[in-house]
Amino acid sequence: MAGICAAHGILYFPLHDSFSHTTRSFRGVYRMSRIKDLVRKGSKELYKKCLDKWGIGTQMNMLIEESSELITAVSRIMRGRDKILNNLIEEITDVEIMIEQIKFAYNIKEKVLIERDRKLERLERRLR
Repeated sequence: MAGICAAHGILYFPLHDSFSHTTRSFRGVYRMSRIKDLVRKGSKELYKKCLDKWGIGTQMNMLIEESSELITAVSRIMRGRDKILNNLIEEITDVEIMIEQIKFAYNIKEKVLIERDRKLERLERRLR
């Protein structure tokens, strides 16, 4: 699965079994230096490039696809088929990246933070 902006070769790379450990290590080191550059510059620029290239509809479909892969990863762990958490970590990351991109596209980051706080407060009340 491509990252949020595979055309630029940045931000994330797949850790699938089809890659050798050497390839993974090289890609990881290369991409990590690009990630540090992006963090300094901010991800808004990257998200804008991706949305301009693929459009919101395609990115919403990617969110659906990445979410289904996360569901599969969780299910495999619950059934005891996956004892290593690497796949879970990868899928959580993919979903978080796509969610961030959608929040950027609709300019709803602040509203999501407010709703998150409201829901965490509700959860805290339920635990009393």
